[in-house]
Amino acid sequence: MGKIDKKKFEFFKAPIMALEYIMRSLSWNSIHQGRAKYGLIFFLPFVPIFIYVNNLEDSSIIIYAFVYFIFYLILTIIVGTQIRKIARQWPDKEYKKLTSDQVTFPFILLLLVNAALHFTIYYVVLNGFL
Repeated sequence: MGKIDKKKFEFFKAPIMALEYIMRSLSWNSIHQGRAKYGLIFFLPFVPIFIYVNNLEDSSIIIYAFVYFIFYLILTIIVGTQIRKIARQWPDKEYKKLTSDQVTFPFILLLLVNAALHFTIYYVVLNGFL
């Protein structure tokens, strides 16, 4: 793999570093704490789709939501892996200087964008096929 140009990703540095910081902080010493953080990262952005499907009167749509949820998990893992590769370009010193206050807003913004993106995709696909 070629060298990553740091200037291309400078605009996205805060959300990328926030995601990497959160992933590094996942501690399995306390298994319940680790599960809660994974729940935030992977399942919370999918909640708008579950709420939307639950409000629909057609119960057969639930299977579409389940299939999309599997697609969502696979896509999130693939994209997350690529983001972590990009995040390696910044030295560990920069991550150690970060505080939770500096990470919280970019991480929440990243979760909201992820939720909005997947809700839009699901809504367009659902309305396109039904």
